[in-house]
Amino acid sequence: MIESKILSNVNDITRNLINDYIQKHGITLNAFSKLVGINQPILFKFVNYKKNVSTKTIEKVGKFFNQ
Repeated sequence: MIESKILSNVNDITRNLINDYIQKHGITLNAFSKLVGINQPILFKFVNYKKNVSTKTIEKVGKFFNQ
């Protein structure tokens, strides 16, 4: 089932989306965190140190990309 594969890789997929957006738009992680409404230190640890975040945070990123 494709949904289970996506769920098992949701953190990596989200990191890649964030990094691609930052590079494409030439903005900082801090600027992105303000756009999405996520605390910058949390996002920094998630992107750079591969720390996991809450599902609520993942949902915020998803909603941002679905606007």
